Amino acid sequence: MTESMQPVDTDVLIVGAGPTGLILSVELLRRGITCRVVDKLSGPSTTSRAIGIHARTLELFEQMDIVEPFLESGWKSHAFQVYNKDKQIVRMTFGELETKYPYELCLIQPETERILSEVLSTKGGAIEWNTELLSFTQSLEGVTARVQKAGEGESAISCKWLVGCDGAHSLVRKLLDIGFPGTPYCEQYVLADIDFETTLDPSEHYLFSNEEGVVGFHPFSSEKARMFAELGRIKHSRKISDSMPADRVQFAEPNLEELQAILDRRGPGKVK
Repeated sequence: MTESMQPVDTDVLIVGAGPTGLILSVELLRRGITCRVVDKLSGPSTTSRAIGIHARTLELFEQMDIVEPFLESGWKSHAFQVYNKDKQIVRMTFGELETKYPYELCLIQPETERILSEVLSTKGGAIEWNTELLSFTQSLEGVTARVQKAGEGESAISCKWLVGCDGAHSLVRKLLDIGFPGTPYCEQYVLADIDFETTLDPSEHYLFSNEEGVVGFHPFSSEKARMFAELGRIKHSRKISDSMPADRVQFAEPNLEELQAILDRRGPGKVK
């Protein structure tokens, strides 16, 4: 389906203001290419979400001249340990990587987005929150997107390129009828950001397992960590509703006592 193009409003329309969309917008503006960033959400992420930035990304950030604020804000993890019960199976270090950044930089996603948003602002860009993509049409000249800002009517944005940075449930991908091959994991996991006390080295990541399941412990400061644990075989997990289909089971959020019990049963007994 095509329609005649209006005068171009921007070179590139970016749908999605997460890390991917923000990095793209910064790089485009750095190269003199105009862009607009729209997102249907009301503001940036408020939960930790993606917390790991690897060496190659840091190298690219250095090329973009934006690496320093990430290094100042992040927590360096130098190794990853895997245990079966109390026995260490492997310890992998990042020190052998041939890079200026031989570690994983741990930084919660809201901080990543804050830094990128500040960089975007210094380059004259901005995020248009509460602005949802509805549809788009293409022609040989470019793309016309229909968007709607919350509380206002629809409007059109004409651009040379439209880029979908709108995540796993991307509307851009669906409107283009692009498949998303693969199947979801059958296991259920809980994620929690916890304050902790431990004799373990907080500059390393850990994975513990036993007959009950696995639990991971990934510090992102000297006092805070991401914990994740398999729920499938925890006997006392509380379902929100027993009427939900088997493939759509949703568990209630575990409380602190339950999280501590998981760590005690599966972990080294050194984390509180």
